[in-house]
Amino acid sequence: MRRFRFCNIILSMIFCISLLMIQDTHSDINYSSNDLSWSEDAWKEIKKDQGVTHYSQQIKGYNLNAYKGICIINKPIETIYNLLMDVPSHPTWVAYCTDSSIIKRFSRDDAIQYYNFDVPWPFFDRDIVVHCTQKTDLITGTVTIDSYALRTPLVPLKKKHLRITDARQKWVIEKIDHEKTRITFIAVTNIEGQTPNLLKKLISQVIPSTSLENLRAVSMKQNTVSSTSYIAKSDFNKRK
Repeated sequence: MRRFRFCNIILSMIFCISLLMIQDTHSDINYSSNDLSWSEDAWKEIKKDQGVTHYSQQIKGYNLNAYKGICIINKPIETIYNLLMDVPSHPTWVAYCTDSSIIKRFSRDDAIQYYNFDVPWPFFDRDIVVHCTQKTDLITGTVTIDSYALRTPLVPLKKKHLRITDARQKWVIEKIDHEKTRITFIAVTNIEGQTPNLLKKLISQVIPSTSLENLRAVSMKQNTVSSTSYIAKSDFNKRK
């Protein structure tokens, strides 16, 4: 009888451990509670520069305007995709970014990323931890990349830094033909407390708009190389 009870206890422990091992690895993700949505009809064009059309709109409950930029680049979609997927190299084109890395990878299309921004004096530098996911339309070849800021402190807070915990970014890269790609970039950020107008403009307009212009410039210098990481490539070409 004692041996039977002992076996039951052991089996129960094994079962509990198994449940812990197979639990959702995303359980530590803690998003902002705000609704980071925007109206497609409310975008207002603010300028055209270096082949990029820039838009802005106000969002209820946010102290910074949302940003959208659209451009067409004379490069294959594989070239743009490779630049976006190479997270450690993002400081070469993301404005004011001094460090970017992958903190945790759940799958090829799902990861936690970290970015640090060197903000001009007298403001504190900013950093952000984001949950980044992507999906690819295997018929059209369009890639959509969504990033949401996390509140969970997966990266320790640094001295003289402020953590952005309420933001969303969205990249849409569309294959026009084998040599042209349309890029749409949307960025929405909210900062707690009073924010000087100069810092508002820097975070809501200057950083995203300059980053898109930089991405366009950097991509034009890239060699056209086929990429096995772009999963829609073969499927899309078979359907052409």
